[in-house]
Order: sequence, then structure tokens, then C-alpha cells
Amino acid sequence: MLRLSLSVLGLVAVVFAPSLAGDFVWDDVLLIRDNPNAHSLAAGWRVAFGDFFGSAAGQPQGGYLRPVPALLNAATWAVAGARPWVFHLQNLALHLAAVALLMAVLRALGARALGWVGAGLLFGLHLRQVEAVAFISGRPDLLAAAGVLAATWLHLRARRDGGGAVGPLAVVAFGLAALSKEVALVWPVALAVLEGSGAVAPTPRRRRALFAGYGAVIAAVVIGRLVGDIQVPVRLYFEASQAPIAALSLVGHYAVWLLTPDARALYDHLPVATASGWTALGAAIVVAVAGLVWVNRRKPAGFGWALAAVALAPVLHLVPIPALAADRYLYLPLAGLAVALGVGLSRWDHHRAAWGLICAAALVLGVFSTQRVRDWQDEVTLWSAEALAPEASYKAWLNLSVAHAEHQRWPEAFGAVTQAATLAPGVPVVWRNQVRIGMRLCPQWPGQTDFLILALKRTLTAAQLRAAAAGVPCPPVAEAARRHADALSRAER
Repeated sequence: MLRLSLSVLGLVAVVFAPSLAGDFVWDDVLLIRDNPNAHSLAAGWRVAFGDFFGSAAGQPQGGYLRPVPALLNAATWAVAGARPWVFHLQNLALHLAAVALLMAVLRALGARALGWVGAGLLFGLHLRQVEAVAFISGRPDLLAAAGVLAATWLHLRARRDGGGAVGPLAVVAFGLAALSKEVALVWPVALAVLEGSGAVAPTPRRRRALFAGYGAVIAAVVIGRLVGDIQVPVRLYFEASQAPIAALSLVGHYAVWLLTPDARALYDHLPVATASGWTALGAAIVVAVAGLVWVNRRKPAGFGWALAAVALAPVLHLVPIPALAADRYLYLPLAGLAVALGVGLSRWDHHRAAWGLICAAALVLGVFSTQRVRDWQDEVTLWSAEALAPEASYKAWLNLSVAHAEHQRWPEAFGAVTQAATLAPGVPVVWRNQVRIGMRLCPQWPGQTDFLILALKRTLTAAQLRAAAAGVPCPPVAEAARRHADALSRAER
């Protein structure tokens, strides 16, 4: 048993080891590298129980209460400073802990070796796990999943053995998970399915005490949000009336992503708010999963299907969240799917062909995940891969331009931001970056400061910009100004 567990963990570690060479990317820059509140434990403690994104200067509220990752970031920087490999090592350790806990949960549920090994390999090596592990700011998902799996394992032990500190430890583990990411708050719903499956000892008094502890955690989180004045963010992608259709469409997309070999960092291009084939697929999957939970309500597999369902529900925009979709949102749902798979695979434990298929699947998953880990090495690599993907959004090119600008690669930066302007003409943030970067390509000219002040005005008109561009001796900036003026003119009509 120990040898098999170490083999699974070793393979997962090998696949994700290249992430240790990664830099701070994307939200890591805002939340950690350039955030003074993440550079000392004292500063981190001051903002830990406020809005997670609001702790970064100049950032709007994201609607998140996540003191555990906030304090972990601050403590890590206080000890290791600006060494991203230390943060990446923590993420890898959290992922390995989650894999180990998943296998422990399955063993506690009576799964045979093929079941818990196969589940550990699926959960540990799946392509959709890469973002949560290789992206430092994906650690809330890692912490929440590890906490939920630890709480599940401790809950099973407390219900079986009773007494001691195991029960309170389960409540603590759930509390840490809930204070890492809000998605963990739905875990007791799935746990209720597990309680009804007969997989745990029928001792109602002990069950009531544990669920009372979990209820106290949920109440504490709600109170914390009220005290910290953490607001639900505004909807960014569609109206509230379109949320049910969008939720079903997202279910369809997420289901297909589990089976496809390509991954993205940005999914803003998805047209989820109007009914389509994705909506129908999502509705079919919801019905199918509900049926699987019902059919398996007396079996441990029901817990897995229930966990997958309830862990996905909070990221379907029934309640607004800042990002439309993300691979890391599948981290905890995949744990539920892995539990269901592990229970099902156990019946094939004595078949060599089944072991061969599991090994082949692990090899394929490992190859795809290894390649994707390398995409997260630095911002230029990440956004280059994103910009070359089908239906790449202007944000990918804009982020690529910023990445090049940080390394003072001005021609490359200007080319990327110009492509962003082509995809999204008239977007103010793209235009402002075009001006700032374009000026690096030309010598300073008389009146440059006046032009810059005018160009960055939030009430700029097409006529003002055309008049100012006529006197600009820098061809890249002048051409960008003319194109932006045309976009403003179309918007003014």
C-alpha cells in the first residue's frame, strides 16, 4: 500500500516539478509580487479578513474572504522574499497532499488498490489541474480541496472510532478550507449524501455533533463577510436573467474540457448567455449527474458525484464572480469525480487489463500536463500560448504586450498591443497601453507630454485625437492615434 501510494505521488511530483522554475505571473504580480500587504505577516494580518483582491492597491473588490491564502502569502514572503520557487514548492506540496488525502479517503471508503490508485492518478495528473498548481494564485483551490479531503477523512474516522480529537480536527480542517475558498462551504451537502450511503457507522449523536461544528464554521464565515464588509461583485458578462442559461452552458463547456487536450488561461470569448447546443448539453449533464447521485445514494460513489456537482455550482455564475470560467475551478469537482471513479474501478482490481489501461491513461495525462506546466513558466510564455490559441481574446494580446514591456522589448510589446487594438478597437485600456509603449519606439519630441496628457484623458473625443495626432512625428503612435480616433468616431455616432 505504501509503495503504491509513493509511486503515485512520485509520478505526480515528476510531472509538476518544472513548475518550480516558474516566475510570478498574472494575478501573482498583483496579489503577491507588487502587493505591499503580502510582504510581511503584520501587513498580511491587517488585511487578511477583508476582501482578498481588495488587499492589492488599486484593485476592485472581488467579493472573496480568503484569510488562509492571504496569510500564507504574507508569511512566505516574510521568510523567503521574492523567490517564486518557494511559492511554487508550496503549491506542489499542497497538490501532493490533496492527492494523498484523496487516496486515503477512498481507502477509508473500502476501495481496492486499483480504485484509489486510478483515482489518485486521474486527480493528480489531469490537464485541468495544471493551472491550480503551476499558477501561484491558484493556491486557494489547492488549500480548499486539501482541507475538504482532510475533513472527509477525519469525519470518516470520527464516525468510525469516535472520541478523541479526530472530530474537532475534522471541523478545523473544514474551517481552514472554508477560509481558503468559498467553494468549500458546500461540502456538508455532499457529506450528507455520504452519511446516507451506509458507508459510515449509524451513530446519530456523533453525527449531530460533527454537523453542528460544520454549521458553526459556515456561520462564522458569513459573519466574517458581514464584518469585513465584503460585497458581492457586479455581473461582468451577462444580466441576472441570463444566469440560468449561462450556468447550463458552462456545465456543458466544463464537461467537454475534462475530455479535451487543450487548455486556456482566458475563457472570456465563450458565448454562454444565449441558448445553444452547449446549454442543451449542460442540461443533459445536470440531469445525468442528479440521476447518478440518486442511483448511488446508498453507495460511496454517490458522495463523489454529489461533491463534483455541488463544488461546480458556485462557479456557474448563479452568484456573480469575476472570471467567466477557469481550469482551476475544476480542481475540487475533479476530486469528487475521482472518488466516484475510484469506487467504480475497485470491482476490476484483479484484472490486469484494467491496471494496464490505468497506466496508459496516466501516461497520456502526464504528457499533456507536462507540456501545459511549461506554458506557465513566465508571462511571455503563458500569454504567447494564449494569444496563438483559437478565438484568442484581446486580453491575451494585451497581457502579452505588458509582459514584453516589463522586459523592455518595446517592438514586441507594441506589436502585441496593436493586435489587441485590432481585435478590440476603441477599448480605453488598450489605447492607453499603445500610447505608452509606442512612445518608447521614438525619440522624444516637443509637445510629447501635452499629447500624452490629452491621449490619456477619459473624456477624449475623436476630433481632439485627430487634431493632436496630426502633429505627432512618431509614426507608430500617429497611426495608432488615427485608428483609435476612427473607433471613437464610430462609437460617437
